[in-house]
Amino acid sequence: KSLEFVIDISQESMILMKDENTNEIVISSTFINKECEMQRKHSFVFVCEINEEFLQQKIPLVKEALQIVVRQLPLGSSFDIKFYSRHVFSTFGKLKEVNDKTLKRATEHIDRKDGCVEISQLARALSSVKSTNIENGDIILLTTGSGYYKKGVLLEIDELSKTNTIHTMWPGISSEPGFIKEYATLGKGKYIPVNDQSTFIQRLSKLIERILIPSMENCQLQWNVEGEVFPKEISTCRGLMTSYLKVNQTEHEMKENEIIECQFSGDMKELLEEIQKNIKNIIN
Repeated sequence: KSLEFVIDISQESMILMKDENTNEIVISSTFINKECEMQRKHSFVFVCEINEEFLQQKIPLVKEALQIVVRQLPLGSSFDIKFYSRHVFSTFGKLKEVNDKTLKRATEHIDRKDGCVEISQLARALSSVKSTNIENGDIILLTTGSGYYKKGVLLEIDELSKTNTIHTMWPGISSEPGFIKEYATLGKGKYIPVNDQSTFIQRLSKLIERILIPSMENCQLQWNVEGEVFPKEISTCRGLMTSYLKVNQTEHEMKENEIIECQFSGDMKELLEEIQKNIKNIIN
């Protein structure tokens, strides 16, 4: 028969299942990062290439994506948008708090911006990002990787990545995928390849969503019952994590009123350390 359980302590969930054929019990313990239930304030700068020669009619797609993702940003966060080719065109020129007024201005700026045929100057655009004084934020490069002065781009990314994370992506196949990937690697961020441009908006939105979820590093799990734990290692947790424990009752027989405990801990930049514990009392 299946064993029932009641929650002694914890708002999280623990589920116990018994296989009569194998005499094994599998217990799942799910932890939710409570910080994810709060809107995390964060800083973003979007740097978008608008060189029509390289973009091949993709500017409308980039503009549509920006219109969507800026509305993903939680109120109280801050952002700026920079378009570039040979010159840099900033929405604000510095970080502005997300509110109805700034979102309206950003929308209007995105709508007005058209492509042009000039040599792309990503290094110049990145240099202008420094004037926003962004720290502990995320810089999203929507770039083909083409253009002028690659050495200058790498120097700017190296400088910005000391206090920020830099991500790169482009809708469709880039003419310089190697450079885009290198920029993200040096910027300690994610390179998002998008071969199918129809998924570009969805993938950019998902990137923003993941950035806004606080991550827990150096995660550790401890069960008070011996058995096979899987996954065996969980180094990083974002949002939700479930651990499973398989117990063979010939080796460890579950008894009435036995307490099953699973503790999950990890480091967070915002909280230094987070410890959660699930405890269940098995009853017949």
